[in-house]
This record gives sequence, structure tokens and C-alpha cells, in this order.
Amino acid sequence: MKNKWKKVEMADFLKRIGTLMKRGYSLSDSIELYAINERIDVQENASTILTKLNNGERIYDILDEFQFPNDIVASLYFFEHYDLAEGLIESGQLLETRESFKYKLQKILQYPIFLLWLTGFMIFMLFRYLLPQFTNLYHSIGSELPPTSKIIISSIKTLPTLFAAVIITTLSLFIVIVLIYRNKSPQTKLVALLRIPFVHTLTKLLITQKFSINLSSLLRAGVSINEAIHIFQRQSYSPFFQLEANDIKEHLLSGTSLDEVMLNRQLYRSELAAIIKHGQMNGQLADELTIYAELLFQRTEDYLIKTMNIIQPIIFSIVGLIVLLMFLSVMLPMLQFIQSL
Repeated sequence: MKNKWKKVEMADFLKRIGTLMKRGYSLSDSIELYAINERIDVQENASTILTKLNNGERIYDILDEFQFPNDIVASLYFFEHYDLAEGLIESGQLLETRESFKYKLQKILQYPIFLLWLTGFMIFMLFRYLLPQFTNLYHSIGSELPPTSKIIISSIKTLPTLFAAVIITTLSLFIVIVLIYRNKSPQTKLVALLRIPFVHTLTKLLITQKFSINLSSLLRAGVSINEAIHIFQRQSYSPFFQLEANDIKEHLLSGTSLDEVMLNRQLYRSELAAIIKHGQMNGQLADELTIYAELLFQRTEDYLIKTMNIIQPIIFSIVGLIVLLMFLSVMLPMLQFIQSL
């Protein structure tokens, strides 16, 4: 089904529908009210959703057809067992925050990328027009460029080749890795990501946060841990958690407690086991998992921003070094020529 919604519009849809349901409107009435002030194609989407709801389809199945993100659809599947309105609001806020972060990330990288482009253009102009003039000038007086200038110019000349080699190598490695892991299980693919320093931390943050918020929504609905894991098994929107649930269930049936099971799983943060154990001891597991999931979400955003703030100065330093070399490649021949007069 062709999707006519942008991600920010999806987030707005989820939040507004959830808010209306919190005020006592039914799901269908909320969608009808939402669509009144929207543009024609959004009204058409809403009409299609209402038709499918009247035909007995579940809201998460319908949104999956409209290409809503899989993790959002999966969250709605879990929240339907507890409080769909709250699930809609939280999913909308999550999607909105994610899109807001993407925008911030683009703003952070926008200026460094422009500088790299501008530097590349300057290098082209330097070698295309300026340096040949210096070379001809020195040849006309029977001299050669200073050795220092030759070294700097040679260094600058190698930069395009170096950048091209890095890009080609990176793309080649990416293609090889995709081909190797294409038919592997989700667990195998994610474990492979743990070998990458930056992605290692990010992967554990995201997986632990998703597991915590989804499990807490089921526990708040009043289901037991075993039944919650069974629901993880039944859903099909997240193959990773479906396979994880199969393995966790086997350990639970063998008599291992949930906190012990999670302690030995390498894709989750180590403190998750302590949170589960503490929550089970005081009977507040659902609430503590919710608080923990919110904390992890904030940590994820902070971690990404911190990483980008590290990358940005590195790019600036590289650009500054290249500009310095370009300046020296121009000024040194000029100074040498003036001294020779």
C-alpha cells in the first residue's frame, strides 16, 4: 500500500488518536475526528483505516500496511494488551523524538559536509589553475619549485586518491558483510554489530530499551511473565524478539529465573537483570521496567549527540589541515620567488 504520510505526520497521527481515546472517544471516532482538518490524501488514509477496522482488522496490522516503522507497530501490538491509547501516545512521542533527533543530526553534519565539499572545490581550482601558473613561472626563470612546496603539493594530490580508496574499501566491505550475513538469523546479525566499538553500545541500548518497554506494557496489563514471553513469541513484527522469546521461554521452563536468563544474554545491558530482580522482589517490576526504558531512551539520545559532537571537531580538524596545506603550497613558492629576485 502506497504511504502518503511523512514520519512526522505518522507521529502526529499516533499522538492525537491516543489523546482523543484518553478523553473517552473510541478508536474509530478518534480517527474520524482527526481526519476532519487534514488534507485530502490523509483523509483518504483515515477512511481506509476505518474501513479495515470495521472489517475486523487490528490497528497494528493496518498501520503495518501503511508502512509505519516495525518497532512502532510491534509496540502497539504489545500495548493493545494493556492500554492502546497510552501505547499510541508513547509510540507517537518516540517517533517524533526520533525524527527530531534526525533533524538535529542533519544540522550538526550539514556545515562539516559543506566544508568538505568547499575544500574539495578549492583543491580542484588550486591544481587546475593556480599551481600550474607557479610551475610555469619557475620554469620561465630556469628554476624549480622548492622541495618543501613539492612535498606539500604531492601530499595534497594524494588526498583525492586516498578519499576514493577509503570510500571504495568501505563500500566493498559493507557489500561483503551484507552478503555474508544476508541469510543469518537476527541474533547473529546483531551479535556481529557488537564487534564495532561505537555500534556496540548503541545496539545494547536500543535492544534493552525496546525489550523493557514492551515487557512492561504486558506486565501492566496483568499478564504473568510466562504469558508475556508467550505473547512475544506470537507476534511477527519483530523477528528478533520472537526468536529471543523462544530461547528465553526454554530457560524459564527449565526453572531459571528471568533475571538469571537476561544476565547471560550478551545483546542486553547488564543492569537489566538487576532491574528485573529488584522489581520482582518488591512487586513493582512493570513500573521499574518503564522507568528504566525511559532512562535508556534518554541515554541513547545523549550518546548519539555526544558521538556527533566528537565527529564534528574531527571533520573540522581535517578540513583545517587541508586548508593549511593549500595555503602553504601557495605561499611558499611566492616567498621563494620573492627571495630569488
